Amino acid sequence: MYDHKADKSDQNKWKNVKSLKKVNLGELPGYIELNLSKFKKWLD
Repeated sequence: MYDHKADKSDQNKWKNVKSLKKVNLGELPGYIELNLSKFKKWLD
């Protein structure tokens, strides 16, 4: 994953030191919650 906050001149900007966190369905935007079947492929 590309680190957008990394120093752009640093060669380690592609290093994956951060990870994504899972959130509850209730924390997602309403559109996604109402159309969950459309996004099921990308959501766990």
